[in-house]
Amino acid sequence: MRIPALLLTVLMATGSVFGLGTPKDDGPLKDKKPKKTTTTYKKPLLRGMHARMAKECKLDRDQQREIARLSRLRNEALKEYKKSISQEHRDLRAQLVQARKKGDKKAVKETYGKLLALRKRPKEIRKQWRVKIMAVLTPEQLAEWRKYQAMLGVKRRFKTAALKKDQFALIEAAYTEQVASVDPADKKARTQAMKKLFEYISKEILTEAQRTATTKPKRKTTTQPSDSEKTKKSERSKDKKAVKGAREK
Repeated sequence: MRIPALLLTVLMATGSVFGLGTPKDDGPLKDKKPKKTTTTYKKPLLRGMHARMAKECKLDRDQQREIARLSRLRNEALKEYKKSISQEHRDLRAQLVQARKKGDKKAVKETYGKLLALRKRPKEIRKQWRVKIMAVLTPEQLAEWRKYQAMLGVKRRFKTAALKKDQFALIEAAYTEQVASVDPADKKARTQAMKKLFEYISKEILTEAQRTATTKPKRKTTTQPSDSEKTKKSERSKDKKAVKGAREK
């Protein structure tokens, strides 16, 4: 059956009105840009010195999680302690102010002692949790961490010397020989060993220029004025007061 020409014209016109016409030619297809792949960022478990510990001692993921857990518990314990003593701390400070105003030395001493005791407690809490954190490390990792801390002390002590890599290698060997075997619990012996290490570094490893750079300048000693100078100063002061009094009259 043939469609009349008039009907065909009407159908084409209505089709173009309602968007049913022939599709437009958009030209050649453009290559779609590949989607950017987003990399998932893992939040580090540890921060600060503990992050440095994880790197230097090569802690595994389980050790890092345990240290992060212990650090969180330590922070909570410190926060809880601070909250529990806040009122007592304010009361003691108020009592100290009143005792000073009254000139009561005994009350000042007692109140100040109580305040010091409150302030020392956080240090004890940190020490307790530090022991627990150190227990996570293996003996080898613990030895490596102590060595790292000792080398930090060396860097601070000889900061102005600009130590070179070969010198650091000699210093690490000297540390292993002189300090590593000393019991860390014996603080006095450890301090003495580090002192001897510093002396050895200064004498045997540093160059003359480096020794000069690390030598601290001597403090200028202030000489006490003699009795005659004190008398002259007192007389000058009296003269000034006498002149000032005469002018006022």
